[in-house]
Amino acid sequence: MSYVTDVLKEKKVLAVVGVSGNKEKYGYEIFKTLIDAGYKTYPVNPKHDLIDGHRCYKSLPDLPEKPEVVVTVVPPATTEKVVDTCLELGISTVWMPP
Repeated sequence: MSYVTDVLKEKKVLAVVGVSGNKEKYGYEIFKTLIDAGYKTYPVNPKHDLIDGHRCYKSLPDLPEKPEVVVTVVPPATTEKVVDTCLELGISTVWMPP
């Protein structure tokens, strides 16, 4: 079994950093897939207020609860900052899909 499958079996609260309102973008696709699979998934992007009716948060510290997994769909330099924020918040699992 893959590590991603194991993580998704154990973790139920996720955040997608860099989610897009554009349904053709990878960030939207990941967010929608996780929501449709039943995961509590928080969209994070300072450029949006809502994504498909879900409140979009400006940053990880703004979330109402600490996610168990953070998925990044942002450029590498921004991903480094997201990882630093995760360390500060005590979030130990960060998924960086290609």
